[in-house]
Amino acid sequence: MSSTHQLTSSMISSSSSTFLAPSLLNLRARNACLPMAKRVNTCKCVATPQEKIEYKTNVSRNQNMSKLQAGYLFPEIARRRSAHLLKYPDAQIISLGIGDTTEPIPEVITSAMAKKAHELSTIEGYSGYGAEQGAKPLRAALAKTYYSGLGIGEDDIFVSDGAKCDISRLQVMFGSNVTVAVQDPSYPAYVDSSVIMGQTGQYNTDVQKYGNIEYMRCTPENGFFPDLSTVGRTDIIFFCSPNNPTGAAATREQLTQLVQFAKKNGSIIVYDSAYAMYMSDDNPRSIFEIPGAEEVAMETASFSKYAGFTGVRLGWTVIPKQLLYSDGFPVAKDFNRIVCTCFNGASNISQAGALACLTPEGLEAMQKVVGFYKENTNIIIDTFTSLGYDVYGGKNAPYVWVHFPNQSSWDVFAEILEKTHVVTTPGSGFGPGGEGFVRVSAFEASLTLTMELRPLGNTGLKVSAVGFGASPLGSHYTPVAQDDAIAAVREAFRHGVNFFDTSPYYGGTVSEKVLGKALKALQVPRSDYIVATKCGRYEDGFDFSAERVRKSIDESLENLQLDYVDILHCHDIEFWSLDQIVSETIPTLQKLKEEGKIRFIGITGLPFNVFTYVLDRVPPRTIDVILSYCHYSINDSTLLDMLPYFKSKGVGVITASPLSMGLFTEQGPPEWHPASPEIKSACKFAVAHCKSKGKKITKLALQYSLANKAISSVLVGMGSVSEVEENVTAFTELEGLGMDQETLSEIEAILEPIKNLTWPSGIDHM
Repeated sequence: MSSTHQLTSSMISSSSSTFLAPSLLNLRARNACLPMAKRVNTCKCVATPQEKIEYKTNVSRNQNMSKLQAGYLFPEIARRRSAHLLKYPDAQIISLGIGDTTEPIPEVITSAMAKKAHELSTIEGYSGYGAEQGAKPLRAALAKTYYSGLGIGEDDIFVSDGAKCDISRLQVMFGSNVTVAVQDPSYPAYVDSSVIMGQTGQYNTDVQKYGNIEYMRCTPENGFFPDLSTVGRTDIIFFCSPNNPTGAAATREQLTQLVQFAKKNGSIIVYDSAYAMYMSDDNPRSIFEIPGAEEVAMETASFSKYAGFTGVRLGWTVIPKQLLYSDGFPVAKDFNRIVCTCFNGASNISQAGALACLTPEGLEAMQKVVGFYKENTNIIIDTFTSLGYDVYGGKNAPYVWVHFPNQSSWDVFAEILEKTHVVTTPGSGFGPGGEGFVRVSAFEASLTLTMELRPLGNTGLKVSAVGFGASPLGSHYTPVAQDDAIAAVREAFRHGVNFFDTSPYYGGTVSEKVLGKALKALQVPRSDYIVATKCGRYEDGFDFSAERVRKSIDESLENLQLDYVDILHCHDIEFWSLDQIVSETIPTLQKLKEEGKIRFIGITGLPFNVFTYVLDRVPPRTIDVILSYCHYSINDSTLLDMLPYFKSKGVGVITASPLSMGLFTEQGPPEWHPASPEIKSACKFAVAHCKSKGKKITKLALQYSLANKAISSVLVGMGSVSEVEENVTAFTELEGLGMDQETLSEIEAILEPIKNLTWPSGIDHM
């Protein structure tokens, strides 16, 4: 299933509005709706008023500061986010606003920084101030990696503490007498730094623009590239591609026009390439790919969004030696003086990390980080597109630009935050051309983790509502390729499934081995997933003896490549002596628990009397979990009557086989299915009825089981990515749309004659 399918399925439609499910983009709010069209009523940032004070100095305030509009965009968003949390202290905020990274820095990079930090504690490795321009090896590596064949050498590169800082230093270098052009909308730092430097006139509230700034309008209609024939001549042109906030990337032809425009007017382009690594097409990643750009352009860049350096701080600026002022003086020499005066050089430790970024291993690791955020971007695009909004950007940038016609950006921001606890960025904060848009950032933890986690009895565990039944991984009934099985586990985990159930009975330990290999391949902390396996039932029969159980868990741990399992179940206890299980097996499991090989003890079976027999005879809190199957599905809901009893015993409840071992599938149950002809016939009729209506009874049956939140997890057998996606979709649709009650009622009527009828299983314990 594509992300579009999953998120579109979470949409709720009503007569008056479009709603998003709580699970959409991992949203927790109920009845979360996106704003409806209304008149624009521009909401401006309001700065926090200063407390009244009595003493004042005689120093006059820089009047340029007073021209700034109250509240820089991102601190204002942070203020509103904090206010929202005061109002909703339990809200789980999803930050899709500020472009701060969330993924950890790759280890190959942090290892290099750690090594450098340690060297500073030694006589041999200590170093103080470095070159203000940056370490020579790093500048050489930057030139080779990003500018090979473009005529840029290490002496053209200035390493810094980030592109944003360099933009301000460039403004100091340019001074107050230059004129400036910016894309509209654009990153606020360009305009605000121009205001602070005194390059602008006053702010005109009617048009929401500063005087003496050329706003180059970038709209969907012009492909987010300005019509340069309408743009007046300025000294400096700030241009960002891929663009923040629109996500648009300029083509080679467009950048050629820009370079020619700058040459014609004798202007300097300040080209911001902070997101070049997100490019997925053939558009230029550097302005210096355009012939002649070295005479009219400089470029800023950063590792912030590639390697997670937003807190580490490391960027660079490229100023070719060919870039000259009107009097022929090299621009780079002035910037070098600014750097030497205002900056002592980037941290030695940060530069060591940057050098590691540029190794083959570092570049590969950064691509994985970028790929993670691009996956989030795709989900955001699919989500808003499925809801009928016009969506731009995202393909070549970690930002998505969403249009809300005839609405105030701040009002849209406020309504999304209020109703879904999701932080976005109002488009008007990027300039007047951003009104009616919001920017949605991909810099957040994975947006695909939509699965609800439910408490499991008194264990303290929280298991996913949909549990991964790993029986198919052992090709127990039908062949499953190992690669498909591993991909299924990875996809399930990506969607938030954290509970995996297997057994040495499934395929003669094959299921355990494949699951173990798949879980190891996830490369996530062991605490991120919960594993249950079983003992007592094997391909060659049943054996619940203490000796066999001990041997079984050791074999399972080896198969699963784990040090412990979270739950060890006694498997299908109705087929064995319950007295031996009570007197020998359970005490053995308690010892394994004390030894740390298992965390919790469970029992599985079909007849309820086997559960009560054991639970009534072992000490309280000995059994932690029961796994029941085929007793909470559309045709049989007898588990419902047992839930109070299980709760009184302090055990968590897991159910399996919501499809009643194949009764609710179009292919029908296997030949060996023990149900009576009457049950099989009624279920077959129910399946046919759903099919005639264009409905899938498999989805309805799973949703029926999932709807009861007293059941901690519903185990579903999965052996392929498509099966995982189908089951996750069933859950997300249940959360968003609810069940198809009309079809459910019809199916229940068909199944009424066989309601709660079951079949014999195991030996007679009466």
